[in-house]
Amino acid sequence: MRLRAPQDHGQTLQIPSLGESGNLVAANRNLLSNYPQELQSIRSIARNELAAMALRYSRQYCDADVELHDQVVMSGHQPTLFHPGVWFKNFALDAAAKSASATAINLVVDNDLCADVNVACPQKIANGAKLNRVAYDGAEIVLPFEMRKVKDREVFDSFETRLAASVAETVASPLIRMLWPEVQAVGNLALPASIAAGRHRLEQTFGLGTLELPVSRMSTSESFARFVQRLASEASRFIEIHNQALAEYRKANRVRSRSHPVPELDSDGSFNEIPFWVWTTEDPNRRRLFVRDFDGGVELTDRSDWSVTFGCSEFTASFQELNQVDSNVFIRPRALATTMFSRLFASDLFLHGIGGAKYDQLNDVIISRFFEIVPPQFMTMTATMKLPFEYQSVTKQNVSALEDQLRRMRFHPEFRLTGDEDAIRKGWLIENEPSGSRKQWRDEIAAINERLFERIEGKAELEGEIALVKNALPTSKVLGSREYSFALFPEKLVEELRVLSTEY
Repeated sequence: MRLRAPQDHGQTLQIPSLGESGNLVAANRNLLSNYPQELQSIRSIARNELAAMALRYSRQYCDADVELHDQVVMSGHQPTLFHPGVWFKNFALDAAAKSASATAINLVVDNDLCADVNVACPQKIANGAKLNRVAYDGAEIVLPFEMRKVKDREVFDSFETRLAASVAETVASPLIRMLWPEVQAVGNLALPASIAAGRHRLEQTFGLGTLELPVSRMSTSESFARFVQRLASEASRFIEIHNQALAEYRKANRVRSRSHPVPELDSDGSFNEIPFWVWTTEDPNRRRLFVRDFDGGVELTDRSDWSVTFGCSEFTASFQELNQVDSNVFIRPRALATTMFSRLFASDLFLHGIGGAKYDQLNDVIISRFFEIVPPQFMTMTATMKLPFEYQSVTKQNVSALEDQLRRMRFHPEFRLTGDEDAIRKGWLIENEPSGSRKQWRDEIAAINERLFERIEGKAELEGEIALVKNALPTSKVLGSREYSFALFPEKLVEELRVLSTEY
C-alpha cells in the first residue's frame, strides 16, 4: 500500500476512517481471543499491568482522571516537539477510545536516540525564506531519550521566549506560550520526558482523556519479559522469517538500502540476534542484543563487554529484576518489536502514522509467519497543517505540468494551429511515414514544428510563468512545509485538530 500525506492545510489521512474504530476494536478482539493459549497468557498479563502502569505514570505529573476499561487503543511517538500531523494522532486516539469505550494509551518512545535539541523555524525574508534553528538545550549529545538530561538550564528556561520571537511576525500567540510552562512545571524528569509530560498536561486541559506510558516503563513489565523470552526461545527461526520477509519487502518496494526499513538480524550459528537494544549506565550507547542457548539456560549479550545468563525456568523473573528503571542495564525493543508487542499483547487497536504503517506492513508478514496467526488490523492517521504564511504555493508538480504544456507546444504545435498549411502538411507526413530512410521525413517534421511553434500565441507568457514558478519553488518549500513543530502554531490549532478528529 502506498501512503502519502495530504498536501493541503486541514486535510487528514484516515485508513480506515476514525468512524470505524469501534468496529475495528470489536473485530480485533474477536481475532485476538482465538490466538493460541501461550499468546493469550501474555496478553492477559499485559492488559492488566500496562494500563495500571500508564495510569500510575501519568498521575506522577498530572491529574489523570481516567477510568480504565477492558478495551485498549494505543498509539505512540518519540518525546519530541513534533509536527501537527503527529499530534493529530493523539486527538484521533482520544476520539477512537471514546468511540469504542476503551482506555487510550500513548506510548512515549523514549528508547530511540535523541539526536537533535533544536526546532526548525521558518522566516520570510526580502528575497524568499530561510530556516532558523532554536535550541531548547545546550550541547547535542546523542543518547537514548530516556538518558538525556537537561545540560544547559539557561537555554532550556529561555526557550519559550526565543521560539515565540522566531515566529512572532506570523503567529502572535504560538502554542509554545501554553506548552513550556507545563513542561517546566513537571520538574525532575529527563529532558524528553518532561517535554512529553508537559504536552500531556496541556492535552488534559483541552479535554483529552489519554494516558501515557514510556517504552522504558513498559519494558520493565512481566508481559514484556515473557515477550522477550518468546522471541529468544526461537531466535534462529525468528531470524529466518524476519530476514526473508525483509527481503520480500525490499524487492516489492524497490529498496536497495541494506538498513531500510530495518537491517537484517545476524546469526553465526551460536549467537542469534533478536530485535532489542541493550546499553548500560557506564556505556549508554545502544548495542544489538544477542541470545545463546546452553544446557538449562540462556545467555543475553552484546557480544562485546556485557552478558548475563538466566536459567530458562527463571527467565521472566530474572529479566524483570535486571531491567528495572533504576537498574544499570537497559534492554529495550527496536521499532518492529515495539509495535509487535503493542499490537498483539498490549492493545486491541493501534494507531500508526505513515512511517509506522509502512513498517508494519513488513511486521504483519513476520507476525503471521512466526506466530502462525492473522495479525490484528491497525489504523493509519495523519493530518497536514501549515503555518499561516502568505506566499505563492507551488510544487515540483506545478513546474512539471507547465513544462509539459510548453513541450506539447514545441513538438505538437499542430493542435494549436489546426487550419495552418504546415499543420495540414505535418498530418499528411505522419499518415504517410516512409518505410525506408526517414531522415528527410524527420527533418521536414522538425522544420514544420519550429515554424508552427514560432507562430503560436502565448508561448512567451508560458515561458515567463515557468520561470516565476521555478523562482517561487524554494520559498514555497520552506514556508509550505507540514513538518514544523506544533509549538509554533497559533492556539487555534487545538480546535482544528479536535474538529478533524471528529470528521469521518
